[in-house]
Amino acid sequence: GQTETNAVSLDAVKEINLLVSPYDVRQGGFTGGGINMVTKSGANDFHGTGFYYRRGDSMVGSIDETEVGTFSDNNFGGTLGGPIMRDKVFFFGSYEGARRKTPSGYSANGSSGQSFGAAEESARFRSILMNTWGHDPGGFDEVSRATDNNIIFGRIDANISDNHQLTARHNYVGGNNQILRPSRTFYPFPDYLYNIDITTNSFVAQLNSVFGEDKFNEFRITAQTIKGPRFGPEPVFPSVDVDISGGRTLQAGTEDFSTANDLDQTIFEITDDLTMMLGDDHTVIFGTHNEIFNFENLFIRQNYGAYSFD
Repeated sequence: GQTETNAVSLDAVKEINLLVSPYDVRQGGFTGGGINMVTKSGANDFHGTGFYYRRGDSMVGSIDETEVGTFSDNNFGGTLGGPIMRDKVFFFGSYEGARRKTPSGYSANGSSGQSFGAAEESARFRSILMNTWGHDPGGFDEVSRATDNNIIFGRIDANISDNHQLTARHNYVGGNNQILRPSRTFYPFPDYLYNIDITTNSFVAQLNSVFGEDKFNEFRITAQTIKGPRFGPEPVFPSVDVDISGGRTLQAGTEDFSTANDLDQTIFEITDDLTMMLGDDHTVIFGTHNEIFNFENLFIRQNYGAYSFD
């Protein structure tokens, strides 16, 4: 969510089930509702898809003919599935990527977007930073922030025997989202931009087994790592803000909350469910579900210092 990235490529999804207050003991770990996505698998024939979508500056505009900053939106990807051993082992893989540039909406010099309206004070602030402290906070043009991501999914299905089926799948999501949020009362210079960079790797191995005519078992192991650092551009510089006329604020340097901010998560799950059919009217489920979490969280606000001036 923080990187504006899908959890899985929609081209890799076969079915989507919405779960609202399910009574099944195997469904849980959420409140309100859940979304269960069944991914595609390979078959005896090869199948593939490909796509590319693009929007650019020529496809956007404004009613009052205000100049629009640099904008582009590119989405592309493809899938491929087929047999490794006919009737026995199959593969499926997909890739999806996105490269987007989105204007921040404001400029200090009015060249595009909305004008912040403090050109003289902005120029003075930048001049002091550069000439006194040797730090260039960036120019006065509207900034276009980047939002890039890559999603890679792979799956192998194996029919071990008539009674046992093994599935292994891995999903990689790498997303980077640049954040800069100017407004009518707050203008951050380009160096105040920060990055949210999250990498997620999810692996699942599942063995489905049938025993006789009235019992079947699902055994599943899941391993997931999520790494989510936040950081600003180089070189680092203290956070500096200046209150100017009209209740407005100029700001430069490193964003206050992204100087030393990192969250890494490791999650292991082991699940086993044995289902027994007792005649035509009753079903009994025995099982275990175990989750092992490890979190490492670094958060130091204003790690390089923060200065405020009238």
